[in-house]
Amino acid sequence: MNWAAVLGLLGSFGAGLASDNAPPPAVAQNGVVNAASEMPAEFSGGSIARGSLFRVHGWRMGPAQPVHAAGYPLPETLAGLSIEVTQGAALVRPRLVSVSAREIEAILPSGSPIGEAVMTLVREGSRSEPFRFRVVPTSFGAFHAPGPRRGQGLIRNGESADDAVWNGLDHSAEPGEMVSLLGTGLGAEPGSDAGAPHRAPVVATPELRITVGGAPVRKIAWTGRSSSGSGVDELVFEVPPDAPEGCHVPVQVRSGAIASNFVSMAVHRGGGACTGPGDWIRSASNRVRNAGVVVLNHMDFWLRLEDGESARFRMDTALAKFVENFPVHGSADRFLSLPPPGACTAEEHFTQLRGLVTTVSPLDLIDGTALDAGEQLIVRGAAGTRHFGKPQGSDTYGGVLGGNAPVPTASNFPLFLRAGEYTISGNGPDTGAFAARLEAQKPIRWKDRDRILSVDRSRGVTVHWAAARRDDFVLIVAVNADNETGALGRALCVAPAQPGVFTMPASALTNLPPTRPGSGLPLNTLWVFEVPGRAPDPFRGQRLDRGIAFYVSASGRTVSFR
Repeated sequence: MNWAAVLGLLGSFGAGLASDNAPPPAVAQNGVVNAASEMPAEFSGGSIARGSLFRVHGWRMGPAQPVHAAGYPLPETLAGLSIEVTQGAALVRPRLVSVSAREIEAILPSGSPIGEAVMTLVREGSRSEPFRFRVVPTSFGAFHAPGPRRGQGLIRNGESADDAVWNGLDHSAEPGEMVSLLGTGLGAEPGSDAGAPHRAPVVATPELRITVGGAPVRKIAWTGRSSSGSGVDELVFEVPPDAPEGCHVPVQVRSGAIASNFVSMAVHRGGGACTGPGDWIRSASNRVRNAGVVVLNHMDFWLRLEDGESARFRMDTALAKFVENFPVHGSADRFLSLPPPGACTAEEHFTQLRGLVTTVSPLDLIDGTALDAGEQLIVRGAAGTRHFGKPQGSDTYGGVLGGNAPVPTASNFPLFLRAGEYTISGNGPDTGAFAARLEAQKPIRWKDRDRILSVDRSRGVTVHWAAARRDDFVLIVAVNADNETGALGRALCVAPAQPGVFTMPASALTNLPPTRPGSGLPLNTLWVFEVPGRAPDPFRGQRLDRGIAFYVSASGRTVSFR
């Protein structure tokens, strides 16, 4: 017997079985999103509009490296993959822009039926499990500019692309200037979805409301397809003359009850470089090689559970981070990007519960090569001395100085911070010896915290406070996450410390998920923070060019978002 031939035959048969039984493509949970906003489906702007560019996240959908459509018309099959969208007997096939193992970009046909639909991926005869999503006439999502400055909109200053420049920190738009915002989801177009990008109106121009820093846009010159890319839409509008100035002025587009994601733009009278409420942090670290940020924080949190049980947690913490080449125009903007006083912004995305409860500090948002400032830093004040170091696997120093944290296993210690002066010192191989000094204030007092049990997202919420200093800023922050889907929404407003009252509008709360009964870990919270409104004196070290140290106080509670 020719064993070699038998083994070869068996090998061929086995390979055939492996091919026939290869796992089919799969769509991830929450895997179909607007290509610009990537907004969770639970939110008002999370449906997919006819004629829009959308993304599919999943597994085994194509080759490891992306394959892009070679030309026009865009194909219905690319790299062996096609998509079927069905509603009853109706069937349409999206046009494919790019395909890879983990991500697909495609255009939903303008003739897609409105309402609940089913998407199925087909790859070389293998079919995915059906994925349900919702098709709507319009649901605009705004593109973010590429790069680390997450939040900046893909916005051109000027009405014509020929003479326009991209909006950014060094290229502000003036109030009254025409600008263009790129996104997708305005709706169906009368021509072919498969053709080359071109400027064209959509079938039925939706009634759009655009706000810039909360100021309504009164002049919209164009709403329709853009020549910038397949499925890409363009809005050309005038920056309202009364729009607030700043480096991160929020922009939002609404059509009826559907609200887009927020993006930001720079607005400054006279154009050029912008200025904003967080600029003292940026300017203090500008043009330095080695920089550091040190924060002392007092938190007062009231946890109220569904069964009526409640507990109050008060905690003092210290945070610090030291980096080489502080990224003033890079990732640091995620930490520094405050809207101008009186304005609000929001962000929506998917998250994992583990990521929410293990995040060490907002200073983790600052990238850059971490500097070693020593094994532990020392805090000295009227109540004595405390030490804090870096948690395992983190580049950020952080520790509890006193109080009780809202964690079952946490110990209860006396509070450490009180009004007065504090010194934070260290001595590491990268920074050398340094000593930062700051003055802690009396913590902010949220006057009506005990009375706000729930928040109607359609009406907004008004909060009152007593701040320590008149020239500080108060941040009002609403957060909620859906434990089942991982959809997370955060809303942020900035207000002057005086007169001590602010209303977070419904427009900022639209895309927060509602609180589910029995939702497990309480992530539905409302906060007020008091932060400095002016720059503290910088500190230096032997090998530390410049650092800033400041005090923040916060008061928060759990609420029910309806």
